[in-house]
Amino acid sequence: MHWKIFHRKVLAPILEGADEVSMEELSRMHGLKDAKRVLDIGSGNGHFLCRMAERYPGKQFIGIEISEPLVERAFKTAREMKLPNIKFIHDKCPAPGIKEKFDFILARLTIYCSSDREDVLAWAYEILENRTRVGIIELDYDWIYTYPPNPIIEKVFAVHRREFEAHGADCSMGKKVPFMLQNAGFKDIMFEARSWWSSFELTNEQFYNLFSAYGMFSLTVAPDVFSDDDYNSLISFLNKVSSSGAGIVAYPKVVVSGVKSE
Repeated sequence: MHWKIFHRKVLAPILEGADEVSMEELSRMHGLKDAKRVLDIGSGNGHFLCRMAERYPGKQFIGIEISEPLVERAFKTAREMKLPNIKFIHDKCPAPGIKEKFDFILARLTIYCSSDREDVLAWAYEILENRTRVGIIELDYDWIYTYPPNPIIEKVFAVHRREFEAHGADCSMGKKVPFMLQNAGFKDIMFEARSWWSSFELTNEQFYNLFSAYGMFSLTVAPDVFSDDDYNSLISFLNKVSSSGAGIVAYPKVVVSGVKSE
């Protein structure tokens, strides 16, 4: 299974219910609250953006996504939710055809897997209104840890890093985003790490489904590295964490924003 298909078809449905905190953080600290026109770079299946459009009916939302099937699915979701304040565009970023300006731009788990990261951020700077923000939500595998330490989680994500980075992803992106925004010209950089995908934030069901899916992916793509015994060890560990709180898995997400100031 290709890693992008894994993210879109396996992980996205598991984590659909974990979006509320992301929206609150973007609204509270990173510029979404006062925005009227919002662009989502890499909107995927559209679920997250549709939830935002439902939550903030006074704002206009546009999602741009390179995968045509995902755009079709996003339109379907928007129609089913009867959302008049959202639309989706099938295109690759940077998208020179988009001429309009926005007063908030969001990129959620997009920059780390983009082959044109610097160009995308430079483009975002150009189409932002002056004195408004871009908000980036990213991952960083270097900051995932268990306590008490358990090597099976490290082994799972070592496989993921190998597979993802072989296709141009950067699984250490989180820590780099502030520097990249600064290089693109953004000012007033704000940075925080949130524990949204951690065992103590997700429901037991979400946590188990998420990390068992990571394990199954590792077993599928690298059985020579991550064996059936490894997978069984992972499941045993997940059950202990879920049922008795015998440990934690911390899986931080990074939230970074910056202001266009000319």
